[in-house]
Amino acid sequence: MTGLGLVSVIAGGLVIIARAPLIFRPEQTRDFYLKALATHSRIRLLGVGVVSLGAALILTGRGHQETAAVFMMAVGCVLAYVAGFVMLVMPALVKLIGESLWKGMDKLMLRGAGILSALVGAFFIGIGVHFLRL
Repeated sequence: MTGLGLVSVIAGGLVIIARAPLIFRPEQTRDFYLKALATHSRIRLLGVGVVSLGAALILTGRGHQETAAVFMMAVGCVLAYVAGFVMLVMPALVKLIGESLWKGMDKLMLRGAGILSALVGAFFIGIGVHFLRL
């Protein structure tokens, strides 16, 4: 049982928990996300969580040479550096992009995003289960 497997399963579960409601109640979930983007402090708090998840993926992926471990480290770098930097340093930009993106989506697009996100979460869980068996 490796730490990378546990972090991958947790990351996949978080993706599914955060985005699967888009499949069943798309408009209410969009309103919830717009409330989460309402203030700069909420965006920065979300950024701290994103940076923490990215750091966990980077640190647990070190020392593994498998392709999946390299992929998880790359995902961790993107989360920690790009999303974390933008969310912590430029929350007004995140608010502008997030509001325009969420308000521009209709019901079908929101459901599609929920299905796609659930598949991505299942992929992360699959990678985690692979590493838990090692």
